[in-house]
Amino acid sequence: MCSNDLSLARFVATLIAFCLTTLASITSYGAAASQKPNFILILADDLGWTDLACYGSKLYETPNLDQLARDGVKFTQNYSACTVCSPTRAALLTGKYPARLHITDWIPGQMPDNPKLIVPDWTKYLPLDETTMANVFHKAGYATAALGKWHLGGEEYYPNKHGFDFFLAGTDKPNTEHYFSPYGIPTLPDGPEGEYVVVLENTPEVHNLVVCTLCSCYPWPILGLPPKWYKAPAYRSRAVREPRKLLAEMGTAIPDDVEIRVWDSSAEARYLVLPMRPEGTEDLSEQELAGVVTRDSMIGVQRL
Repeated sequence: MCSNDLSLARFVATLIAFCLTTLASITSYGAAASQKPNFILILADDLGWTDLACYGSKLYETPNLDQLARDGVKFTQNYSACTVCSPTRAALLTGKYPARLHITDWIPGQMPDNPKLIVPDWTKYLPLDETTMANVFHKAGYATAALGKWHLGGEEYYPNKHGFDFFLAGTDKPNTEHYFSPYGIPTLPDGPEGEYVVVLENTPEVHNLVVCTLCSCYPWPILGLPPKWYKAPAYRSRAVREPRKLLAEMGTAIPDDVEIRVWDSSAEARYLVLPMRPEGTEDLSEQELAGVVTRDSMIGVQRL
């Protein structure tokens, strides 16, 4: 085994040993065996060095992960074992470099049209005789689970064959076709109808307007079929180019000091506006208040 292999194996072994030592320390202080601490390992595809606020991002807001960094241990000198997903995941699970596992590309990979070098044969699954982190924790009495992407082989190589008691949403595929139900993932039950609806709250400073510039995507499970004007090219184009003028022509004047945000619906996400509560409705019941809210207000072309 080369020195680089030893370094990765030692890193994973040290990580597991740290977890189990922590467990032993807690137990030695009188904690019951049933009070074992939980360990959660999150592996994110394509996460850049500065994609988290705690690592310097000025764009993305990641408050929950930032809190983990503040309250726990933040590592600043580490590299993934590979530049793509399958080898990285396999290496982290086993403590072996991709070259030793013969998993050296994302599965199943993509042969170049005119490669300068012949691509060698490589393994397109995680072999069952490999010892994984889940196996080690399982032997220590832990219940283990894998949630989300697996991408390390077909059904015969799924997480439950590698030491995980439970797994959800993982398959041999590198990704799903879309991220709203129906997911099309055999190991994940579909969500409720209308799950893809995103609610946008109007405030005194912001007014939201919904459009579909491509066709007529619309939250029809909630609002029914879209009105004809919603599908008209004039509305679809002007809602983007001149929303304030368009709304004024439709009878809704938005003050100049109120920002208008235009949301473009698609097959992946449908938007629904939550209007501001009208003045004088504080004493209305929920049913009475529902009678005040109109379809047009939930698209954003009307203010209540």
